Amino acid sequence: MITDEILEGMAAHLPNLESFNITGCPKVTERGIQCIVSATHSGLRSLGLESVSSSFNMRAFAAFCVKHNSLKQLSSITLTLS
Repeated sequence: MITDEILEGMAAHLPNLESFNITGCPKVTERGIQCIVSATHSGLRSLGLESVSSSFNMRAFAAFCVKHNSLKQLSSITLTLS
């Protein structure tokens, strides 16, 4: 099962990641996604979040992205939070 801790451990190894899609991972919150987003050198072009944790804090994630200009290259986004 994918968790925030797994994403945190993977993030440092994904500096050239351009697209990230995660579906059906109820243990993933904004914390794990923030690690992935902030680890990329040039920023993600595509982000998909579907059926992640119901405790995913979209406001905190949005504030993080704005503060760090993390999604400046984003051209495609899919969000489905339950």
